[in-house]
Amino acid sequence: MTPACRKCHRINPPVAAYCYFDGVSLAGQAEAAAAAPPGTHTFPMPFTFPSGRACHNYNELALACVDDWSAALAVLHKGHLERFLGGVGRVDLAEAAPRQLQRIPATAWFRFRRAVETTPTILAVVADRPLAKSCATLAVKLPPRRAVFTGRAPFLLLRDAV
Repeated sequence: MTPACRKCHRINPPVAAYCYFDGVSLAGQAEAAAAAPPGTHTFPMPFTFPSGRACHNYNELALACVDDWSAALAVLHKGHLERFLGGVGRVDLAEAAPRQLQRIPATAWFRFRRAVETTPTILAVVADRPLAKSCATLAVKLPPRRAVFTGRAPFLLLRDAV
């Protein structure tokens, strides 16, 4: 786990004994952070959606995105989420998936299609922009809906969307 400085709230490398930015001792912080389950580590400052909903950790942020998908897309497109995640040392989370999917060449999409077309397998790519382009057999535009999950975290099962 990457420790955050208790004074400046910046993220430091896991091996750091002192904050790389202001020299404050990080003693004991890594052990305390490691004891908490992933996703429950508190952000140095909460991420607040335009609706006023505040998210204090990754679990709350993920649930808020599921609950209000259109607002989540809006803050992502405006760069608010990327700036926030960069502030807590995780800009990679905001930009990695779209960047990696954009790098897949068109020939690979055709190979994916050929690999599954004679099998009972479905290859579904869910994104906010076209990625498979002319290779897509079917493009479906879905209206945003609220997902309904059952179970207890971290073992949630998607049941329906309303």
